[in-house]
Amino acid sequence: MKKILFTGSKGDIGKFLSKELRKKYKVHTINTDLTKKIPKILNMDYVLHFAGTVKPKDNFKDPIKVFENNIISTLNLINSLKKLKKKPIFIFASSSQVANDYLNFSKHKKNFDEKIPLMLNNNNPQSSYGYSKIFCEKIVQMSGLNYIILRIFNIYGIRKKNDFFNDIFDQLKSSKKIKIYNSKINLSWLHIKDLCDAILKIMETRKTTNQIINLGGEKSFSNLELAKKIIKILKIKIKIFKVKSSKNKNKIYKSAPNLNKIKVLTKWKPKISLNDGIKSFFNV
Repeated sequence: MKKILFTGSKGDIGKFLSKELRKKYKVHTINTDLTKKIPKILNMDYVLHFAGTVKPKDNFKDPIKVFENNIISTLNLINSLKKLKKKPIFIFASSSQVANDYLNFSKHKKNFDEKIPLMLNNNNPQSSYGYSKIFCEKIVQMSGLNYIILRIFNIYGIRKKNDFFNDIFDQLKSSKKIKIYNSKINLSWLHIKDLCDAILKIMETRKTTNQIINLGGEKSFSNLELAKKIIKILKIKIKIFKVKSSKNKNKIYKSAPNLNKIKVLTKWKPKISLNDGIKSFFNV
């Protein structure tokens, strides 16, 4: 059985992914502060680096801390791995947010592939997370290790804070109306089970080594469209109020992936439709 070292296993995605990985691999986890000390690493076949700062409030409150947590932890981990005789494949969890500045600048409206230009074009603290991921991607690519970079888009199907689905779920429990922030923002959504299935397929395919791979839903919806879809599936009558967010100054026009690369390399495609995913999430 192949061995995996997994950082970030206590995160929202990490908890679910860890359970799926254990079905096929022997998983060792690290949940210490990687900016300070890296525990001794034994021989591994893969290292999955999912640890980092992801809370939106941290981007506004302390953007420098976001850079420190994400970049230094990645550097420290890579430097430790380079000392090993048997070097594992390094799988880095990046984000679709690396493309945000280009999407804003170009007003790009099509699903974008892995070759999209990456830009650092503003001083908005909200951009700190995406910018940190850009630097990490480059560090990984220049490390000399064999790697796979996963550009993960919006994931649903798990309970987590600061998430559109969970926000709607909480509002429906306590109110006869729902507020939709940034109603025109257009995003794609991938179910957590499909994400895990994709990652396992990527790990099992040799052709994915030293590649950047998009992971997300094929279709995109505005926040308003998605709210209406949820209400329709739940068969409830409720008022929707559109609210402008004072914090989100770095709006994107559309963020949805072109999935041609992963389909060609692994034959993977999402299995859970958005309608079925909504029914499962809201227990319909």
